[in-house]
Amino acid sequence: MDSMRLTRKYEIHSSLVGQDHLLSLAKLADLLQECAVFHADSLQLGAKELLANNLAWVLSRMRFKIYQMPKIGESITIETFPTGLEKFFADRGYSVRNEAGSPLVDVTTRWVTLNVERRRPQLPPDFISNKLREVPAAVLNFESKKLPALERVDGSREFRVRMEDLDFNGHVNNTHYIAWALETLPVEHQNTHPLADFDIVFRSESVYGATIVCNCQVDQIDKNKIIARYEFKDSQSEKVVVSARSECNLQF
Repeated sequence: MDSMRLTRKYEIHSSLVGQDHLLSLAKLADLLQECAVFHADSLQLGAKELLANNLAWVLSRMRFKIYQMPKIGESITIETFPTGLEKFFADRGYSVRNEAGSPLVDVTTRWVTLNVERRRPQLPPDFISNKLREVPAAVLNFESKKLPALERVDGSREFRVRMEDLDFNGHVNNTHYIAWALETLPVEHQNTHPLADFDIVFRSESVYGATIVCNCQVDQIDKNKIIARYEFKDSQSEKVVVSARSECNLQF
């Protein structure tokens, strides 16, 4: 079971933080994906093994439960572990803690085994499912199967896909959508209501040169809580490529 867990330590450098001197959510997502790659490789379930079977891991969903984001100069420990396998989906959890061992962020992610030729999900073969029969328990679950569609548009931003937005597969890096979503949220809400929960679903790929429009609906539940929903659409096809939901709570 010990092989089912991987732990890595990181120091929060200036390149990972924003103007509030806190680790940005998108940068944290980058670190999480790096940990997932290292762990999958160590389990011999990495890109090399999957590509030999005409498969690839594709990130489908991420949810973050944020208790406190670390500051510049602090050190954090990220522990990652697979938490289950169901049909096309493999779930992976993360626990982010400070040097004292206190929880900072809990994360759950969902991955799909994709047939790279047909560009369609494929049931994981035995060499994957056999290794994921006994896995640790999840630290966080998805609250709903789907994220609700927007009922109105309160804000909108347009993003032109640049070369530096692309990952090694030639598609927009998933973590960039996180940054784009939060950029669409009004700054005054972010300054007064720190992010407490963020759930994002990746539906389709975006490529270089595409124009992606992020529409946002913001609902103030009460004076202490703001919930925002996001839809990313390709401006040419009008297809929703990503949807997300954030919850921001007033910090006392």
